[in-house]
Amino acid sequence: MTSKTKEVKSTFTPEQIKFIKHNGPESILLTATAGSGKTSCATGRLIWLLNRGVRPEKIIFFSFTNDAVDELRSRINNDKVEITTIHSFCLSALARSGKFKNIADFHGFIRWFKKKYKPKANAKWEEITRFNRMVEKLEEEPEYYASQISKFKIMQAENTKGRMPDFFIAYSNFLKSTNSRDFVDMLIEVHRMKDGKYWENNYQHKYDYVFVDEYQDTSSMQMRILLALK
Repeated sequence: MTSKTKEVKSTFTPEQIKFIKHNGPESILLTATAGSGKTSCATGRLIWLLNRGVRPEKIIFFSFTNDAVDELRSRINNDKVEITTIHSFCLSALARSGKFKNIADFHGFIRWFKKKYKPKANAKWEEITRFNRMVEKLEEEPEYYASQISKFKIMQAENTKGRMPDFFIAYSNFLKSTNSRDFVDMLIEVHRMKDGKYWENNYQHKYDYVFVDEYQDTSSMQMRILLALK
């Protein structure tokens, strides 16, 4: 990858050009149907800003999958522009502040659970049956239980009441015993960090332009982190 910036292509419509060359101080939101070129317009606007002399280090572009990030990097072709997912950004922010932990995986939790809570050889039949049922539930619907635990952790972080999901206590013990954090923990920890001096000194004025692709997928906590950048 090079730092040579591409030119804005001339195939945009007049309406798209109006968005790309918007020069006001306010934020701008681009909405359109799927496949109509929103991401192309966003990259076109970024390239237009670079061609006008905006320093690439003052731009950050968020997307929501690693594949999308790779595609954006190939389109923009400037390795000084930070292009990242929100979780990669949070992981980097935590690492830069010295907060290192392993990244948790829910399937890793299932393996840990099976080993940690496996009944002893002399366990009663009822205990063995109950354990097998719990393992069966985890292995049949891991995405469901991971989602429920994630939602509950967000609710806790935002002081919202809710029913504790199945396996939450065991999952919390798993994170502690393995010195791990999951993707939700990354968001929560950075969300707390944003009100401190470290954030003010290192991130609050780092970027002049913040791009967010697939904005409709942004959660309220993610949005507050993005807003804290500027």
